[in-house]
Amino acid sequence: MGKLALLRKKRENGSENESGDGIEREYERRGWEGGVTKLSFSHDRCHKWVSDSDMMAVMGKVEGQGESWHGHVTAVTVAPEYRRQQLAKKLMNLLEDFSDKIDKGYFVDLFVRASNTPAIKMYEKLGYVIYRRVLRYYSGEEDGLDMRKALSRDVDKKSIIPLKRPVTPDELEYD
Repeated sequence: MGKLALLRKKRENGSENESGDGIEREYERRGWEGGVTKLSFSHDRCHKWVSDSDMMAVMGKVEGQGESWHGHVTAVTVAPEYRRQQLAKKLMNLLEDFSDKIDKGYFVDLFVRASNTPAIKMYEKLGYVIYRRVLRYYSGEEDGLDMRKALSRDVDKKSIIPLKRPVTPDELEYD
C-alpha cells in the first residue's frame, strides 16, 4: 500500500478549500500507510475518504449547535480481505482530526447496533464510550448505541457523560 500523499478538500464546484491545506500537509509528513488517496466532499460539512481500490471508506459530517457542534461518523467500512490491518482506525483518526482541528467540534459520535460486539469493542479501543442506548433505532426492533469520543475543545469531557436512561428515536436531536 502506498503512502497517504494526495489529499484534497474539494468543494462541490471542484475548487480547493484552503482551510484544509495545513492538515493535509500534516498527514503527508506523518507518512501514514493505508492507500487512501482520494478525498472528496459533497459540501463543506460532509467529509468522505475512499481508497483508490475501494477497499475502505469513511464518511462523516459536522452538525449541531453550540456545545453540541460535533463530527458524526455516517459510515466506516473496510473490505473483508483488508481487515485486521488497523485501516478502520486510520480512517477514524482522519475523521476525528478534521472534526477537531478543522471543524472545531466538541466530540465525534456514531451509532452502532447493540448486537455488533466486534464493532463496539473496536470503537472502545479507539476511545469511544457508550453515551446512550436508543431503543428500537434499527429495523427489526434492534437497539442502537450512540457512542462518543470527546475532542480537544471539550476540556471537561461533558459531551461523553453517559445518560442514565435509554431514549427513543423521536427524542434524538437532529440539529
